[in-house]
Formats: sequence, C-alpha cells, structure tokens
Amino acid sequence: MHARDSGPARLFLTVPVKTSADDVRTMLDAARDLIAEADAVDQSPASSDSPEAVAREWWNQQRKA
Repeated sequence: MHARDSGPARLFLTVPVKTSADDVRTMLDAARDLIAEADAVDQSPASSDSPEAVAREWWNQQRKA
C-alpha cells in the first residue's frame, strides 16, 4: 500500500486468474470495508477544517438535495 498526501486514494487488488468467484467477492468486500474505514478517518474532526473536508461535506449535501 502506498499513501499520498493529495489526490484520490487508489486501491489495487491483484487476483490470481484461477481465484474462485466467492474468494473474489470476499476480497472486494474487504476492499470496500477498508475504503469505508479510510473515509471515516478522513471525516474525523481533526481533518474537518481542511479544504478537502469542506469540499466533501459540500458535495455530500449537494447529493442529498
């Protein structure tokens, strides 16, 4: 895993060709959970005043409207 200070996060999964469908689904579920956890950390109060946090909050409000 490689972390960057700016830009969108990226998650790459390397899946062997002969992986079962159930195992692929399990990997994707784990990736989704990891992204949700990272998003929760990103939304923490410590980062709430950052420009990115303000933009995310604004965008979420636009989508709800």
